[in-house]
Amino acid sequence: MAFVVGQSVNTVYGPGVVTEVRANDFVCTLKNWALAQGQSPTLYLAAESLTAIPSAFPGSLVKTVWGDSTVLKIRADNVFICAPVGWKLAQGQPPTLYLNPFGSTNPKAIVPPGFSM
Repeated sequence: MAFVVGQSVNTVYGPGVVTEVRANDFVCTLKNWALAQGQSPTLYLAAESLTAIPSAFPGSLVKTVWGDSTVLKIRADNVFICAPVGWKLAQGQPPTLYLNPFGSTNPKAIVPPGFSM
């Protein structure tokens, strides 16, 4: 797959953004990892180490088939862990949703901001 500058990707180190496209690899920065001075490490990764993800990161509000939800975490296998907004279980805590936006069984399980269901 061809990636472009500014595209949201999941790297082998977590979610990030492509900052440069080079002849043999891609330069990326991470969204959830900071070095001692606060900047992201620079990653030089082959295309096989990247997968495209919707423009949603931990903390983003997304639409799911179960209503608006907050992304809590994105696992390395591209599963989005989300908590529905305004939905509480018997103990007062929200359920945890494990969603695969790339799954064939429900391709609209999660929709990033700016898109519709």
